[in-house]
Amino acid sequence: DGWDIEAITNEYIVVDAPTLINKKAFKSEINYSSDYSEIINGNPRSQLRCDYPEFVTNTDNNYIITLKTFMPALSQIDTINYQRMAIMGLHQRYSTNLPLGNQNNASPCSIGINRNSYYFNHCHDSNYPASEYNSRYIEFGNVSNDFDKWIRWDILYKSKQNNKGKIQIYKDGTRVINYIGQSAYLSPVQEWNYLKVGLYKWDWHVLETTTSQHQMYYTDIEIKKYII
Repeated sequence: DGWDIEAITNEYIVVDAPTLINKKAFKSEINYSSDYSEIINGNPRSQLRCDYPEFVTNTDNNYIITLKTFMPALSQIDTINYQRMAIMGLHQRYSTNLPLGNQNNASPCSIGINRNSYYFNHCHDSNYPASEYNSRYIEFGNVSNDFDKWIRWDILYKSKQNNKGKIQIYKDGTRVINYIGQSAYLSPVQEWNYLKVGLYKWDWHVLETTTSQHQMYYTDIEIKKYII
């Protein structure tokens, strides 16, 4: 319940979770040769979107997003710098007049892959609506070392339009990101956030690439409030 699909029909499926007993997973797949013209903004993606009714912007609530990801052995890694691929993201709907997916702003918090590293990318604007935004980009970890194993992610998120926001990311229990500061786009009204899980590779057909397919599995996805 509460999940919507942003993918072409043959690139998302619920399957038995690899290596886990009695567990289901969402399999996200994108292919260089696929036609994404009917998908939001026409870029390669295979994503689930979750609208959590209490996951609102600029409150004193703290949220924790947990999930597990799995990349098969021998997965393709793009060796071209800036061929980034998002694997999950927290988004902010900043206008009730625009449909989800058409807000023209970057994700306030996203995790992805660039070459053989994971990355954290955080964006917020100094003006409303977003025309230019401030960005913080950090790379960490070694993606190929995680092939054929489940990785647990915990994202502690406090959405604030001032310097009291917070984003902390834990990978398999180890904190890899600790950001304190503005964590949401400015807006004159209280809005809500939504979570996307799945693969999104916006420049795949624009820049040089060394890959033709990507796959990732997701399971145990949860959003909840927490108290510090």
